[in-house]
Amino acid sequence: MNIASIIEAIHAAGYVLGDMKPENILVNNRALPSIIDTDSFQVRHPNNRKVYRCLVGSNGFTPPELIGKDFSIINQTEIHDRFRLAVIIYHLLFGESPFKGKWMGVGD
Repeated sequence: MNIASIIEAIHAAGYVLGDMKPENILVNNRALPSIIDTDSFQVRHPNNRKVYRCLVGSNGFTPPELIGKDFSIINQTEIHDRFRLAVIIYHLLFGESPFKGKWMGVGD
C-alpha cells in the first residue's frame, strides 16, 4: 500500500515514473518506500509544457502496448505506471513474474 501511495503522490505532482521495477524501490524497516533512479521520470515543463520523456524501459515491466516502440516519441501516462505497479505487486505476492508461463501445446 505504501508503494502505491508514493506512486500516487508522484502522479499528483505531474510526473510519470516510466522505468519502474523492484530494483528502483527501496523500503526501510518501517515499510516506507523510496523511489530511486529518478532520472528516468517523464517530466512536463511547467511553463512551456515541453515533455521530457522517459527513454528507457525494463524487460518484464513495460506495458504490452509500448513493447518495441520508440520511447523518444511517446508520452507515457499514469496508466502505463499502473501496469508496472501491478507487475511489481504480483512479484511481491507470488515471488515470480506473472509472465512466467510456458507453452505446453504444439506449434508456435
